[in-house]
Amino acid sequence: MKYSNCVSRPVLVIDEVDNMNGVIGAGIPAPIVDWLNRTISGIVTAREVKQRLESQGFDPVGSSVPAFAAYLRAEAGKWAKVVKESGARVE
Repeated sequence: MKYSNCVSRPVLVIDEVDNMNGVIGAGIPAPIVDWLNRTISGIVTAREVKQRLESQGFDPVGSSVPAFAAYLRAEAGKWAKVVKESGARVE
């Protein structure tokens, strides 16, 4: 993370922000999670759907359940650091 002093106070500069869409839920039986993952991944990576999503600025990825979980953990860690360093608080 970088800070910029081009304004009257230091400003946190964030180099990368991703938009992520996914389906998550606690307590869903593994066979249903696996079926949902296969079905949704198949849909978003189907040629016509993928092209349409890409034309709207999306980068469709049909990943595995463990890969998506790892992505969410990494993003939570990254944004926790941003919040901590920025001093942001809920008012």
